[in-house]
Amino acid sequence: MLARRPAGGSVVATRLALDAPARVAGLVLMGARPTFRDLDDLYAEIEAFGDAVDPRWVREFQLSTLARPVPAEWLDMVVEESLKVPARVWKALVEPTLRADHAGELGRISAPVLLAWGDQDGIARRADQDELLRLIPRCAAGRVRGRRPRVPLGGPGRVRARPFGVRGRGLAR
Repeated sequence: MLARRPAGGSVVATRLALDAPARVAGLVLMGARPTFRDLDDLYAEIEAFGDAVDPRWVREFQLSTLARPVPAEWLDMVVEESLKVPARVWKALVEPTLRADHAGELGRISAPVLLAWGDQDGIARRADQDELLRLIPRCAAGRVRGRRPRVPLGGPGRVRARPFGVRGRGLAR
């Protein structure tokens, strides 16, 4: 299995690589960080949801992940899909998933890892990528200039994973 997940989904993909290494042939992590524990403002907003998610909040959140404009129809579709997730599910994801901290275990990942990082990403910063490179043994990174590699909001077809072997280690300056 090749696990390819963006941002918070990278927590789940990383946990899979730690818990079931025989099932993971490789990881492509987009917008990843060693831990997402320090996003308390975002988590507080989610935990304050009532019974429904505010469509304005979802739109603003999705827009905040963009470095460049996307077609309005695309954004509308992503917002519409996001609103299908009940508030209770958004809330339930914060503690066990987003606040999970397995940074101390990352050295046990045996699969090759490719980090796809956008240099306009305000959540997964350059320092986070450097730390992941330090912590994960078979890890290489690629920078996407002028992008925040959020899927699907990078736009359809913008981020492609191809078979990879880990050769290089760092990010170009």
